[in-house]
Amino acid sequence: MGGSSVLLPWQQLKTKKVNKKITAEFNLSYEWKDKKIKEFNDKKDFIVSYPEEYIWINIYFWIILLLLIIWWSYYYFIVFPKQKAKKEELMREKILNEINNKKE
Repeated sequence: MGGSSVLLPWQQLKTKKVNKKITAEFNLSYEWKDKKIKEFNDKKDFIVSYPEEYIWINIYFWIILLLLIIWWSYYYFIVFPKQKAKKEELMREKILNEINNKKE
């Protein structure tokens, strides 16, 4: 890849081997010693192999992102509500104890 390019976190550079078929075709006409025009026609196929770079998804980034979303969801929907319920229960008990202490 030409130039200085920067990959984003969800991208990764991969390389694959590419085989391309190139056809060279020659059609020439030239004048021979005895002033006759001769034709030269030839065709040849070449196989050219080279490594090609391409941008693909970075699976490790997506796995980490998915784990972070799961972790956040677990705390937001399970742990935090339980902590809030415990705090409310403690507050309720404290208030009831204060009310009972005032009555006595």
